[in-house]
Amino acid sequence: MNTAGYDIAIPGNHEFDYQVPAFFDVVDKANYTYLASNFRNADGSEIVTPGGKKIGGYEIKDLGGHKIGFVGVATPETYTKSTPKYFQDDNGNWLYTFSEDTAEHPDRFYPTIQASIDAAKADGAELIVVMAHTGIESTDRAWAADTIIANLTGVDIYLDGHSHEEREAVYYPDKDGENVYYQQTGTKVKPKDDQSQVKNLGEVTITFTESGFEVSGRLINVPELTESDEATKAIIDQALKEVEDSYGVVVGHTDYFLTINDENGKRAVRNNETNMGDFNADAYRIIGDSDIALVNGGGVRANLEAGDITRKALSQVNPFGNNVVTVKIDGQTILDSLEHSYRNVPNENGGFFQVSGLELTIDADVESPVVLNEQGFFDHIDETKPRRVGDVKVGGEPIDPEKIYTVTGTTYILQQQGDGMTMFKDLEVVRLFDEPDSEFVERYLVEALNGEIPAEYDGIHGQGRITINHEWGEPTYEWSEDNKTVTAKVVCANNESHVKQETVETTVKVTKEPTCEEKGEGLYTATFKNELFTEQSQLGEVDALGHKWGEWKTVKEPTVEEEGLEERVCENDPEHKETRAIPKIKVGWNKTDDGWTYTKDDGTQVTDGWQKDKDKWYYFKDGIMKTGWVKDSGAWYYLKPSGAMVAGTWYKVDGKWYAFRPGGSMRTGWFDDGGKWYYLKSSGAMATGWTKVGSKWYYMNTSGVMQKNKWIDTYYYVENSGAMAVNKWIGKYHVNSSGKWDKSR
Repeated sequence: MNTAGYDIAIPGNHEFDYQVPAFFDVVDKANYTYLASNFRNADGSEIVTPGGKKIGGYEIKDLGGHKIGFVGVATPETYTKSTPKYFQDDNGNWLYTFSEDTAEHPDRFYPTIQASIDAAKADGAELIVVMAHTGIESTDRAWAADTIIANLTGVDIYLDGHSHEEREAVYYPDKDGENVYYQQTGTKVKPKDDQSQVKNLGEVTITFTESGFEVSGRLINVPELTESDEATKAIIDQALKEVEDSYGVVVGHTDYFLTINDENGKRAVRNNETNMGDFNADAYRIIGDSDIALVNGGGVRANLEAGDITRKALSQVNPFGNNVVTVKIDGQTILDSLEHSYRNVPNENGGFFQVSGLELTIDADVESPVVLNEQGFFDHIDETKPRRVGDVKVGGEPIDPEKIYTVTGTTYILQQQGDGMTMFKDLEVVRLFDEPDSEFVERYLVEALNGEIPAEYDGIHGQGRITINHEWGEPTYEWSEDNKTVTAKVVCANNESHVKQETVETTVKVTKEPTCEEKGEGLYTATFKNELFTEQSQLGEVDALGHKWGEWKTVKEPTVEEEGLEERVCENDPEHKETRAIPKIKVGWNKTDDGWTYTKDDGTQVTDGWQKDKDKWYYFKDGIMKTGWVKDSGAWYYLKPSGAMVAGTWYKVDGKWYAFRPGGSMRTGWFDDGGKWYYLKSSGAMATGWTKVGSKWYYMNTSGVMQKNKWIDTYYYVENSGAMAVNKWIGKYHVNSSGKWDKSR
């Protein structure tokens, strides 16, 4: 990142994968700034790294002559999406906070961020850009970007990450109802030959105008880019070579595609069973020699294509290098952990367990009974609510809440409270394995499977260990009094609190035609989307037609002085008519969906050409006021965002200066302005630096003024005419035919 030239970075949850001191080491080595307004010491003070660098809340950059304030925000989900123990001391006391609301500090998360925004503005920031790792979907609503924006003021742009969503140039209202520009680039692209390439780069452009500024943005598709920075590429290529040298060895083979996705290529390992999840979980259980294996779906990151399997491919499946441990856990604690793991189904959760040795059913329509603490960790089960996980079996037998089972998983889950698994505390360790998870899975492939993935792993949805279903009873149907809607309802036979309900609008086949005043009769039919419900029909009254009005037609045109008149006729009964007034023609400016129009005093609308209003000229095309560059009768004119023509002055357009005559036409060539000479290129743009006009060279300073009677760049001389001297003596110095000083007298 130093070589690539980054200016600012925001810590996400993966910045802490190798613990907080490792992250601080990165901060100290970085030539750029890390910002996180809400990441602080536990006492609320600002964090200072061992190398003396502050992780502040904001930084102001002078860009294009404007002060831009950048404010950092890190998600409190970092606790559970990283490893909770990394943020605590050996006694479990918190060393750091993400300023989340707590019982002791019930209102500090949003105010902490707001304080950095206010400080940046007080420090002179003209515009505030929040750079965040918060996300929207599958994120705690209190910490989601749109909720954060809704609780802040003064934010102009919010650039985000974490939830891997593609959101390009959308807006969310802030606390005052002002729209805030939001953009997020999405996740990594996963082509078969490269499972780590970034899919999009985000670009946001800020254009300052006379009235303020404008924001636009886009997502740039990285695989389509053709140029690269050679210095950065060299570093990456060397790292990849080292990885390939160490991890390129083939360790096995598969005829089957093992995946973390569904059949549409959408990630599924965090909310459904997959065959890749089964494979990893079986590796843990069999090599760990345990009753059960629990694998968090968020740690399973890549697919295995049919063909040879390399050590590198397995490390991409399990990239975090977590250690594996086998522990003893009672059945009730396992049941509680399953409730916590599957609390978000059908939505994603990095702590969604892929399992081995277990079979279970999830009822996704049951509200999760899990209660979380202030940091988003598991606190307890609300036993007044039904559980959503049932039919749990271990080795084909119903789980015994009091029995002790051996369970294999990563230390991240079973010892470090990863994904908020606080129910796993002080567990008896059977064995702590030396090798990281990817090597553990390699052992399973090589030692247990003899290097060949068997057919039992064929099928992307896995082996049916995790089931999401119900046993539904007979549905009931309730018709509305007017027969226009039907509500269908069905109750789960296993649990009466589980209900499916759908209300639909009916269609009607008329059997007796209605009139404008009298009702008819018809057969009403209700068709449902849910396959649990069947089509329903019954006879009923059909409403009277009422008046079916035709289009309004003008019978008298309006003028500047008098209203006009419109009339419409009922198609069911032509004797029924309605009239309404057409407003008088409004003189002057009018805003339409297509833009601004102008109506003259005589009531006619300007269609094409120039129109003067209050001493300013405006240009129209097809009746709409134009802005920007306009060519008329061979001359170029520039119209401000307000539409007014620029005349008799200099004006800056897209970073370049142009001069305009009193009549508004753009100047080109030489221009004497107050005794100072300027040269305007054929494009009209003011020249700076060395400029060739005809066969002679002239030098314009950064303000565009032609220089004369002076040495330029030490070796060149411009004469009184402004032209560069060539092949002559200037005092005691001689310049050659190229104009450069070459000797002295």
